[in-house]
Amino acid sequence: MGKLLFSILILCFSSVAMSLPEQLEGVFAYAHHTGIVGYEDEKSCAADQGDWDQDMELCFFNVEDSVQVKKTQVPEVFQLNVDTVGSNGHSCSFEGEATVQSNDLLMSSVKTEVWQENAQTGEWESVSATCEVTVKYADINTTAVSTNGNCQEFCGMRAILDIEEAKRKAP
Repeated sequence: MGKLLFSILILCFSSVAMSLPEQLEGVFAYAHHTGIVGYEDEKSCAADQGDWDQDMELCFFNVEDSVQVKKTQVPEVFQLNVDTVGSNGHSCSFEGEATVQSNDLLMSSVKTEVWQENAQTGEWESVSATCEVTVKYADINTTAVSTNGNCQEFCGMRAILDIEEAKRKAP
């Protein structure tokens, strides 16, 4: 009886662990405000459906960062799309294949170029690097996106791919 119960428990836990990567698929969003410069007053801001902040003299808009994780034909490999909007409307857009690292972690690595100062000459130069984008699941409905700092090629000025907390959207 003890062996049978142990075998059933092992089977149950292994099927949960094996099915969890399937549950990683989905669309997640983080809604926030971002300020846009260039509006002269509340009237011009309101004309574009923005919210004027008199103290800051900025027009704020509701925007949404998104994370899309979609199954591919290869087991434990997903198509990953991350789109973010930062200050002044600067944005990032990343697409790549992500692999399951654990039940709550996906990672995508792509070759890229970064600018780096040459320590000997003081000149700036383009060097090969690897952009790593990690999607960490706090639970099945909540993700966070982080990078290793080599992903600026996918972003406009002052924009970042990182998302602190994105919630699953209803299908």
